[in-house]
This record gives sequence, C-alpha cells and structure tokens, in this order.
Amino acid sequence: MKRTIKMKKAILPLMALVLVLGLTLVPPLVSSTSPAWSVSADDDNSWVCLEDIGPGTRVLLSDRGYEWAKLFHLSVDGESYNGWCINLDSHIKVGLCFDADLLSAPREMPWCEIGYIMTNYSPTTDNEAAAIQLAIWKYVYGGRESVIATSPTAVETRALEIYDEAKGQCPNVIGGDSKLTLQPDGDLVVSGGFACQQFTATVADTTPSGDLPLEGIEVQFQTSNGSFSPSNGGSLTVPTDEHGEASVTLCWDASQSSFGAIITAYTEGYWPVIIQPTRLIQDTIILKPFELTATEYKVWETNPGSLEITKTVDWSGYTPDTGQEFEICITGPSYPTGDCKKAGHLGGKLTWDNLKPGSYNVTETGPGTEWTGVITGSPAAVVAGDKASANVTNTYKRGSLEITKTVEWSGYTPDTGKTFEICITGP
Repeated sequence: MKRTIKMKKAILPLMALVLVLGLTLVPPLVSSTSPAWSVSADDDNSWVCLEDIGPGTRVLLSDRGYEWAKLFHLSVDGESYNGWCINLDSHIKVGLCFDADLLSAPREMPWCEIGYIMTNYSPTTDNEAAAIQLAIWKYVYGGRESVIATSPTAVETRALEIYDEAKGQCPNVIGGDSKLTLQPDGDLVVSGGFACQQFTATVADTTPSGDLPLEGIEVQFQTSNGSFSPSNGGSLTVPTDEHGEASVTLCWDASQSSFGAIITAYTEGYWPVIIQPTRLIQDTIILKPFELTATEYKVWETNPGSLEITKTVDWSGYTPDTGQEFEICITGPSYPTGDCKKAGHLGGKLTWDNLKPGSYNVTETGPGTEWTGVITGSPAAVVAGDKASANVTNTYKRGSLEITKTVEWSGYTPDTGKTFEICITGP
C-alpha cells in the first residue's frame, strides 16, 4: 500500500534558506544497507534514501573549489524520484537514509523557475546534467553570477542559457497547496428539447493571504450521464482562466421526467518539493506528482408541463344533438401510443396535466361525415412548468335539396305572370 507523504508548506525566506542549503557531493562510499548511515524512520516524517547518482560531472566553482554537479536517484517512502541538490554547505552519501520533512515549494521565485527547469530540461548527458544543477544553484543563491563554474566552461555557458530561459517562468500545474472545487453554475436552461446545466471547476493555491487562482491548469471533466456541449460524449478537457475557473455545460434530453449524473473534475501535475532532512544532511528537491479530484452528484426532477385543448362546436344554426360526443387524442413523450379524452355536444376545454416536456400531436377521431374539422396548434410544444395549447373546431355541415319544377303549357302562350309555390316539410 502506498504511504501517504505528509506535505508541509515551505515558508522560510530565500535568504534564510541560503544559509542552510547547499551541496558537497561526497563520492558514493557507503552502501544503502550500512547502519552507519541509517536512522530509524519517524512516523511524522518521510523516509528518504539516496539510492544512486546519475549523469553529471565535477565542476570548479569560483569561490568553493570542486563540487559534484550530478543528478540524484532518491527514494521517498519507497517511491523513486530524480532529485537535485539545493544545499552547497552540507553533505550526502549514496546509501544514506534519513527522516525528512517534505515542503511544497512556494509558487514564487526562485521555486517557480527551478520547477520550470526540472520540468523542461532533461539530463541526457553529463554536461547537460551538470548545467541543470548549476542553473538551479544560481537560482537558489540569488542570481546568474551567484555561483560560477570556471571549469568546464561549456557547463557554465549552458547553465546561463538555462537560467535565462527559465527566468520569470512557472509551471502551470498544481502543487501540494492546491485545491480543486466543482459546483453547478447558474440556472438550468431548457431549450430545443434539451436541458442544460453549467458546471465550474476552480483551481487555486492556498496561501496565508488567501486563495491564489491558478491559470492554465488543464482540468478534465467526466460525466456518467448526458453529454457535454459542444457534443463530445462523456469527457472534456478545459484550461482554467485568469480566475482559476474552467467551465463545461452538461446537456440531456428534456423529455426525461428525471435525470441524474455524477460529474467529476480531475487534474494532475508535477510540482517541486523540497526534501529537508531532520538532521544536518544536504537539502534536495524533487518533482512530486499531485492529483486533485472533485465530484458533484446531481439529480434533476424536470417540472411537468400541461396541454389544454379548446374544443369548439358550431351547429350551424341547427338544434344541438345532446348525445353528440367528440374524441380528441394526443401522442407524445408521456403517451407514445396516444391518450384520448371526450368532449360533449357543446365542446369545452380538455386538459392533460403532468406531461413530460416535448412535442405532442393532436388528432380527432372522426365525428362523422356531417362534420368538418380544423385543428390548430398541433404539434404542441410542451415545456417544463408551462401550459401549451391547441384548438379543435368542428362545424356541422348544412345540406341542400334541389327540386326541379316542370310546367307544361299545352301549346298555350305562357303567362309570364304565373308563379308556383313549392314547400318542403322536414327537420
């Protein structure tokens, strides 16, 4: 089981650190199992061992003489790390194990620049490793001329290049004092058949003066349900802005009466951590991985809508038939196979409540050939918490009777003033 490394904040001023930091790399004379170089681990601290040394070379410093400028292979509570010296006034040996406090480096000069160097430069050769170490010393001790290697000159030249390139830089990653929060942001928006909710993750460093927003941190969002907009399924990566915020919008089908999702925000990165022994042993620095996760579980209950249909019956002047009925049906998310209600001979209002939001078609079962029917407002758009409407109008058809009147004058001259009255009796 991985041991949790206890992190503490480095709060010593740089000049105070300079008095206690430093390196004189003693050649690796003692094995890691030598009891002469081991002490018992304290549960309140981390257990650190210098397992081996990597690329590098001896350099001649103008005011200190020869020093080893090499990469360290360290183990911290059983985990392997590459490390560098930040103390020219103490010693360390291969095989030496000791208790140490782990101090998350402040997000300020020179630790930002040192973190940038450790992140962006690789000790692929002896001279490159020595130049990286020398550039780190220059930042620890206060400037490009604070520590000078007169030999090899190539190491000094390369160290100055690295120093200048790192000046003012800071890795856009989380550290030991960082925190991540996630919460819904704004109101739920229902439009175009979709319900959408914005979520905002905030990344910040905790400092004595308050939270410091971190810009440029890549935050990965994941959801167990729905999809992010713009549509890309269940995952999306967004960098934080100047306020340390990264936002996504989660959308789902608004026709669902309820919706639940687990939304997760995640970020990770490597930040410099100072290894400060509890006894007089050289201070070192490593890049330690950090990760932060924030989870928000949300359940939405979509407010139902309703549909009101106004049924109008025009009897065209005829005496209404009190036994006449009209059947109106709707089809939509709540009733995929349809649902019907009946209106009486004078019409009225028919209402469907507790409908899932969505589109509903309105139809009428044929009332008979003697009727005409007109439907307006179909399909009806039912939205959450609101009432949609539609209209169905039926008009009774008037009939006609055509009577052909034939007059036979039997050869006489027709009397143009003659008229004939035809009468009908019926409903």
